[in-house]
This record gives sequence, C-alpha cells and structure tokens, in this order.
Amino acid sequence: MIEEPGAGTDMRLPPEQQQSLKADLAREGKALADAQAEVARNKAALDKALANAKGKPRGSEPWSDAQMALSRFDLARAPFGEIEARMTPLLRMVDSLDSEDPDRQTVENLATAATRASADAERRVQTAGAALAL
Repeated sequence: MIEEPGAGTDMRLPPEQQQSLKADLAREGKALADAQAEVARNKAALDKALANAKGKPRGSEPWSDAQMALSRFDLARAPFGEIEARMTPLLRMVDSLDSEDPDRQTVENLATAATRASADAERRVQTAGAALAL
C-alpha cells in the first residue's frame, strides 16, 4: 500500500508561524480597509467631478477638475497593488495547508479581497478616463 506524502500528519503551521501570520494578516487587513476607505472617499469626489464635467469641452475648468479628481483616485488605489504584493509570501506560507485550514482560508480571502478591490478601482479609472476622453 502506498500512502500520500504527508498522510496522517498534522498539516498546521507551527505556533510561532501562526502568531506571525496573524500579525501579518491584522496589518494587511487594516491596510486594505484603510485603502478601501480612501478609495471610496476619492470615488465620491471623482463621481461628482465627472458629473460636473459631463458635456463640457475638453480643457474646460470642470473637465480639468475631473481630471484632477481622477488623478487623486488613481493615487488612492496604489496601496492595493502593494497589499497584493505583500500577500504573495503569505499565500506561499499556507499553500501546503489543507484547503479547509482556517489559516489558509483567511489568507486566501484577504488576498482575494485585495485583488478584487484593485480590479474594481482599475475599472473605475478606465471608465472615468473614457468619460474624459483620455
């Protein structure tokens, strides 16, 4: 009989790695929440500026205001990419754990949330840019 490698062994992280992972997740979770809040504030300002610029000629004051709001929104979304990059080693750390492991699920959920937030913000930049004919 051939057993699967690691069969019958506890595939959990050692306690010291769990502590480190929990601290990393707390830090990255806060960073994601802060970035999402900043993006939401800038999105509201961008939406208002785009509404004011609608139908106005390129180069007009409302158009310029909307372009500046888009720049601020674009800057506000930068932390998403940084968070995604910092999540990569955490994903590797839990990769060998069972898919039902709570540590793995927490890391994967946070990584997915960061990726989704980044993609949503990127789509907003693209649609705003199109609205401004950039």
